[in-house]
Amino acid sequence: MNVARLTHMLAVGLLALLALTPAAPLVATPAHAAAVGHIDGGGTATISQFGLGVTVRPDGRTSGHFLCLMAGRTAGVVPDNGHSMVVSGRVTEAVLKSATSATLYGTARVLLDGQTLGTEVAFSVEVTAGGPGQGTLQLNLRGMGILLPVEEILSGQITIH
Repeated sequence: MNVARLTHMLAVGLLALLALTPAAPLVATPAHAAAVGHIDGGGTATISQFGLGVTVRPDGRTSGHFLCLMAGRTAGVVPDNGHSMVVSGRVTEAVLKSATSATLYGTARVLLDGQTLGTEVAFSVEVTAGGPGQGTLQLNLRGMGILLPVEEILSGQITIH
């Protein structure tokens, strides 16, 4: 599968994800670190294109998605540089570390050049709210022993509200 096709699939997936992410008002909750409301975003970062939409309900139940496409800017990161890697994850837990940072947890399907490397791969992604030059993300494919470097947001943004 070529990079243009993967990029198109990412864009269509992000639009579908945003359309399906339910809106929920932010409400005061007991001291439960995960009850934040929404963690949303998308754009380009240092080595990837990404999108996420996560809802944390007042009782702490978490649902959402994280999608990441790494293609063409991953020297020394993706195995055999020059290939594309897609991580499509289901987020099942979110922990608010501060008003502007959170860690998302779940399982993902990981593809390298369209071939499945793993399904139900445990992952986490640490996010910092903000746009270009402020927001960051760091993907940890815990189930595969791959910790990617911290990425700076180049375009788009991440919000925690």
